[in-house]
Amino acid sequence: MGKLPSTAKAIRNEFTDFFSSREHEKVSSGSLIPHDPT
Repeated sequence: MGKLPSTAKAIRNEFTDFFSSREHEKVSSGSLIPHDPT
């Protein structure tokens, strides 16, 4: 077993790398509500 990630950035990278390695598409984040003024 490898070293566990210790920062939020490392955890996020491990998570996205896991799914990317299984041919899932990585897309930019976006608002769920289009044109939300808040």
